[in-house]
Amino acid sequence: MPFTAAIFGGAMGASAHYITNAVRKVPLSRAPWNYILYFGIGCWAGNGLYKWEERLVEDINEMRTDRGMAPMTSTGGYYLRYNVADAGKE
Repeated sequence: MPFTAAIFGGAMGASAHYITNAVRKVPLSRAPWNYILYFGIGCWAGNGLYKWEERLVEDINEMRTDRGMAPMTSTGGYYLRYNVADAGKE
């Protein structure tokens, strides 16, 4: 999953530079090193978001155990063709 988050974040970063060049109506190949820079920043942000979500689930599970509730096993997100919460019911 972290690899997917990094690639998706990198694609969003490179797309941001592509869109800003298109909106400003400058050549898309202007400052090509910025594509690599923004891709790297996007990868870092994608991994950071993934780690932040894992930390949130751990914190929520800690609060739930303090209250005597069952731990949360997933975030309820959707991946491609199935719901994460429904993944164990197959």
